[in-house]
Amino acid sequence: MEKFLTNLLKEAKDIFFQKHKTLRHKSINDLLSQTDLDLNEYFVSAIKKEYPQARIIAEESDNDNLTDELTFVIDPLDGTCNYSMGIPLCGIQIAVLENKKPILSFIYLPNNDELYMAKKGEGAYLNGNKIVVNKDIEHNDGILLSSDFYEDEEDIELNNQYRLLEDLRLDFLKTRLFGASCIDFSYLVSSKAQAYICYYRQIWDIAPGLLLAKEAGLYVSRINKKDYRFNDESLVIANNIETLNLILDKASKYSK
Repeated sequence: MEKFLTNLLKEAKDIFFQKHKTLRHKSINDLLSQTDLDLNEYFVSAIKKEYPQARIIAEESDNDNLTDELTFVIDPLDGTCNYSMGIPLCGIQIAVLENKKPILSFIYLPNNDELYMAKKGEGAYLNGNKIVVNKDIEHNDGILLSSDFYEDEEDIELNNQYRLLEDLRLDFLKTRLFGASCIDFSYLVSSKAQAYICYYRQIWDIAPGLLLAKEAGLYVSRINKKDYRFNDESLVIANNIETLNLILDKASKYSK
């Protein structure tokens, strides 16, 4: 399966670099391109042929709910708005789940030819080389990432999402918002960033990077410290426990 998906991702490069066309707005703040649809069809067709009994949850498909069965979760083009604007902060994400838990995941960044992979219990890798997060970088020397903000966030209201970031601003060297979870998670596991407040909630945005983060040694919590399940809200991820607790403590006065 690892070899099959690695080859599939590498061969998707030609579709990724095709002349893209924005088709329409998926929402007021999101776009759909022809590349999204072409990549979605490419991955779904290939996986169905190789694993006909598996379930598939893909962003641009009609999907059933997550079950305990073997399931492929596909984000065919993460960061479509960046992609459509010619901003190279975008990529492809795939996770394989059993019993609702990720066991194998990939983030592929074609613009950099970087393939991140994680296997449950076996670590995280970049282009075949094992990577482990640097836990020695303190928050005041580190970069805090944030996902996009959401008005319908259940754990913390929109205005408080901004207030929390403002409250944390002086605790970190810099704050950054890149608009693609594939970039955020890849920067975390490669120690380019040290913490992440993530309000994305779709399983294809979260599952690939979440396994990578855990296997690279990052610390993960829901923002209100409750147990996390896919389609819940708000994650906090950090390179060490002190930084994680700093964010969670400050978030406690803003979260519901």
